[in-house]
Amino acid sequence: MSEILQGERVFLPEDHFDPQALQLLEQKATALGAEVTSERDAATITIVNPCSLAYARLDRSERSRSDVMPYHWLSTCLLRQTRVALSDLAVPVPIFVHPDRSKDHAPLKVWVSINIHRAQGEVPQEAQAKVTALFEERGALALPKRAHADVLVVDKESKFYATVIKEMKENGRDWQKVVQRDWVEDCVNTGKLGWAIAPGPIVTAKAEEQDAEKEQEYDSFEDEPERPKGRGPGRPAGKPRIEYTPEDDEFLVRYLAAYYPGGAWGSRKTFNTLASSAAQYPIAERHSDQSWHERFKKNSAAFSKRVEKFIRAGVDASLKTEAERERAREKEQKRRAETEQGKRQAEAAQGKRQAEVSLEARAGPSAPSGAQAGPSSRPAHVAAGPAGVATATSPIASSSNRRMLVTPDEDEAPHVEPVDQNARREARGEGLSASTETRVESGSGHAPAQQEIVAESNVALESESRRLRTQESNAEQLEIERTLLVVQQSQGSLETQGSNGHDESLARGHGEETQALLGDFARARQEAAKVAMGDREVTTTDAVPAAEDAAQPASVVDQPRRAHEESNAVAQAPASSRRRSALQAELEESTAKRSKRAIGTSPRHPRHSSPDRIAARAIVPPARQSLPSTGQPPTPTRRASIQERLTPRQHAESVLRGQQLVLEQRDRYRAKIAEYEKKYGLTAKEVLDEVRKLRVKSGSWDVIDAGLRERFGW
Repeated sequence: MSEILQGERVFLPEDHFDPQALQLLEQKATALGAEVTSERDAATITIVNPCSLAYARLDRSERSRSDVMPYHWLSTCLLRQTRVALSDLAVPVPIFVHPDRSKDHAPLKVWVSINIHRAQGEVPQEAQAKVTALFEERGALALPKRAHADVLVVDKESKFYATVIKEMKENGRDWQKVVQRDWVEDCVNTGKLGWAIAPGPIVTAKAEEQDAEKEQEYDSFEDEPERPKGRGPGRPAGKPRIEYTPEDDEFLVRYLAAYYPGGAWGSRKTFNTLASSAAQYPIAERHSDQSWHERFKKNSAAFSKRVEKFIRAGVDASLKTEAERERAREKEQKRRAETEQGKRQAEAAQGKRQAEVSLEARAGPSAPSGAQAGPSSRPAHVAAGPAGVATATSPIASSSNRRMLVTPDEDEAPHVEPVDQNARREARGEGLSASTETRVESGSGHAPAQQEIVAESNVALESESRRLRTQESNAEQLEIERTLLVVQQSQGSLETQGSNGHDESLARGHGEETQALLGDFARARQEAAKVAMGDREVTTTDAVPAAEDAAQPASVVDQPRRAHEESNAVAQAPASSRRRSALQAELEESTAKRSKRAIGTSPRHPRHSSPDRIAARAIVPPARQSLPSTGQPPTPTRRASIQERLTPRQHAESVLRGQQLVLEQRDRYRAKIAEYEKKYGLTAKEVLDEVRKLRVKSGSWDVIDAGLRERFGW
């Protein structure tokens, strides 16, 4: 970059620029590699201000010289990093100059904050650099500090904006003006300075409060009394205020994301177009274009984030994101599938009704109905079938509405009565009259299609009834197996006592008696299970393992009691005619309690363990195992020694180390404050004020970095 104007001598006339502008232009010329001279005749390039009075006094021949360049030519060469021709300049005459004649139309000095509105995908530094380039290519001079700037570019929605206004008021900088990025872009698009700098009203904190009150009055969410006469602010007389709803805000951000993904969200033309799209979006006519514009300006920080989110989500002219459009397509496909399925079901039901009507028409009026003919009065009607086989409607087939082929021998078989369920159904009049009618096979030997449909329905009813009976049987079997498991646990507890070796005589003494009791109980449970399951054969595993001595059958066995399925009661063992010993009574009581806890536990009522008094008699506590001796004496436990008192020399060294740590912390603190000054363009006092506002009582520098990043936006 230092070779762009290598060998050139640049002359800057003092009557064209103020001292600060001269200093800035000299720095730019030096950065380009040129040499700054104070003699006009020795210079190869003369830098002038085309808007100054001194330039107007020059002769026309001097103005048209090839070595005379406008001052913003230096800034353009520096930004583009090449030597730019006059025809390639953004504007031939600078537009960002002071409009006051008393200021000699000097170049405007600007300061661009990092807290400005950013377009889609821009980072803060990139947005700041773009706005600075727009300024300098059109005549402004950018300053690193805002204290001497004429124009400050800050986003009014950021928290830093209030700090700038307060600083202007405290230091009396009444010449400074605060603008936003869209103002800069409007000036660039129109090619002229659209804001009167001098004298003009200054922007102070009080003025901002008044503006905020006006905006709140214009778009307040509070109820306003009706005004039958007179004009209200910003709307026709008598017209009520229309409050903004979440649906309005959602439409606003989606519209901007769909039609203006590249930015220009603060332009008035954008909202003029929005208000004129009421034909496509009826919600747009709820507010005027000015009201939409003000709504976005007041909430630009939050709305901009929402707009960027919808842009990333792929919102289109339908104002729906890509995911929402996909869900809408899936919902539409599902609706169509349900509609088609409903049509098919309706057609099937209609075909079934037609089949029933046709079947009744074929049967004729003389056929008896199912309600009139009982189950005992249904004979097997035989019809001539193919191949000499008699076709009959047997009693079993009539219950399922399906025809069966039987031989003459089978026809003479004893009549089988239908099941009770079919009898009850026919007694209620629910049976089909066609089930007792005479049916004749066609020449091809196939039944009509209507008969097959009715038969399939009856088969489905029978399968459902069979499934319910199977579930009841399984429930009975489950309860039987649970009760037998309790008996096994009781026997296992008794066998454990005998295996310990401490009470073997006691276990042998009561072995025969216990085996007889358990055998009687198992046989009684099997008989009860057969009765409960309808005399069906019950196949179970051996519930009671065989003992060494054969158990004698009990003389009298009481019928066992079975607990209800939904209660927590436990099945009890039947009483025996033999005399029960004290050990046997205690065994039964302990087994019943353990079984009740095992069956009746739940997450709400957890199982509570208790010591087994029977098993405790036969259990010997394990002997304490000692570690093998290593032949070394045990190591005594050492107590923490009390710290010895420091000597005067050690105390002095400790104090010195502490002082060094304090100095290191202070240097680190100062370096961090200096870093914040450079990063955010603040003074040390302002940085400390911002840190105090964070109200961070404890923490590291990372906490302060996060707080400042949240406050300033980066």
